[in-house]
Amino acid sequence: MMKKINILYAAVLLILMSTFTACEEFGFPVDESHKRLFSPVTFATENITATGVDFTFSKVKGADSYTIELSEDSLQFATIVRTIELSADTLSYAPGSETVYLIRVSELNGGMPMSARLKSIASDGKLPESKWSELFFKTLSEQIFVNVLASEKTDMSVILRWNASGAGVTHIMMTNTLDNSSVRVDLTAEDKASSMKLIEGLAGGTTYIAEIFNNANKRGTLTFRTNESVPAEGKVIRLDGTEDIDELLAAESGEIVLVMPAGSQFNAERVDSETGEASFTLPLSDNITKLTFWGVEGDVKAKLHSTAIKLGAGITELTFRNIEYFGKSGTADYVINENTTRALTHITFEDCEVHTVRGVFRMQNNANYTVIEKALFKNSIFHDLGNYSLTNTSADNVQLLDLEISGCTFYNISDPLGNFKNVAKSVLVDQCTFYNAFVNGKYIFTFNTNFVPESLIISNSIFGKINATVLDGSQTMRGTSPKITSEYMFDSYKTADCFVHTGYPMTGIIEYEGTSADLFVDPENHDFRIKDPNFGGLSTAGDPRWR
Repeated sequence: MMKKINILYAAVLLILMSTFTACEEFGFPVDESHKRLFSPVTFATENITATGVDFTFSKVKGADSYTIELSEDSLQFATIVRTIELSADTLSYAPGSETVYLIRVSELNGGMPMSARLKSIASDGKLPESKWSELFFKTLSEQIFVNVLASEKTDMSVILRWNASGAGVTHIMMTNTLDNSSVRVDLTAEDKASSMKLIEGLAGGTTYIAEIFNNANKRGTLTFRTNESVPAEGKVIRLDGTEDIDELLAAESGEIVLVMPAGSQFNAERVDSETGEASFTLPLSDNITKLTFWGVEGDVKAKLHSTAIKLGAGITELTFRNIEYFGKSGTADYVINENTTRALTHITFEDCEVHTVRGVFRMQNNANYTVIEKALFKNSIFHDLGNYSLTNTSADNVQLLDLEISGCTFYNISDPLGNFKNVAKSVLVDQCTFYNAFVNGKYIFTFNTNFVPESLIISNSIFGKINATVLDGSQTMRGTSPKITSEYMFDSYKTADCFVHTGYPMTGIIEYEGTSADLFVDPENHDFRIKDPNFGGLSTAGDPRWR
């Protein structure tokens, strides 16, 4: 049987040899185009970045050079943007290989679709070059901008900085997100050398998108917000931090805006002309009608240190914006403590920090007939306040008609947020966080028995641990005096260590089963970020800065 198989195999082989000889003899065509160098068996990318890529490809026998062409498209190769000629004797192998080459290509455009093709070449001409091997990849989006420094941003300008490694830069596009208008800012040789550009003519309190380009290639994107515009009304006085604020205010009149540099500190300190003794109050001229303390935005707030601001006879509006105010003692000092009828109708604290005072706004003396149309406390932090707390208008004839407290944090306070002797039209507390607030027997608000507010709303707020010496329920805070039984708490929460007297409830409050330590990240160190992912008010309750 084996002998028959061998004879059959030999016969087939003889027929095949005769066939190939016949092809040559009869001149059948042979396609010489297939007689060429092989393409690399492998061609791949590694370590793709915004401006570079590693190519690996296998060595081809008989090839002494290779060509790579790059095109910014998807395998169309319509426009070749770079041709790279590689000599085999200069190439390096990939780590751990003796058959695969590795090269790094730099100075690519970021965020760009790229096509690459590779062919092998023999310089002796005996074999034609190989066919192209192709691949597609996309460079990563590039970010060469560095974050804007608070000290390099104003209400009208910004300094943009970048790290321009790998390729050049030509211009910056600035887009105002309010109206989507864009402006092109061309970069000078000096800008490029210093990798920075001062952009001016911006609008205050506005979010901008800055994009930096190298011709058509975007190399970075940065979003920032300019500082709030300084009020244009009245006389704007830009301080440098060295002024004597007592002398300055004593000499001014009309509407005044004091612009205080970020990180500066102004101390009220003078010799009282009547007593000859040192005084740390800050008296205002009777000729000042409106006054704004305006702290420039920065890493550290401007500071005003005083034991009290003494209102002049003519002032109608007083505003504190983005400053830190603090006294010398939490048992004696104030921001405002007046016993005389004043023209003041509006007082505002916004983006401020106030601490170490007995009270923030107090009007005393039954002969005081001041009528405050609105007191606004917004986006601020108040802590270590004494027994006159936030507002106290308990004198017989003083009126506070509208009190609004929103987006604020309170800790280490003992007494009510408001003590009213006369009727208020509206009292609103919204999106506030309280911790170690209200000592035993104290209320959130105290009203005259005959004059409860026309509208009382406490909404979207969190009441944490009360200010108590023991937390066993024997010490309790209270809702309002007199007791208001109709619902005034809306979408607000209290923790298990916020003990409330059953006779003076927080009508409408939602009870959180855990303690302040269960809810907040680190309340003892004033970090009131919410850590419980199952908290019902996770995205709605408390001071928004902690969400």
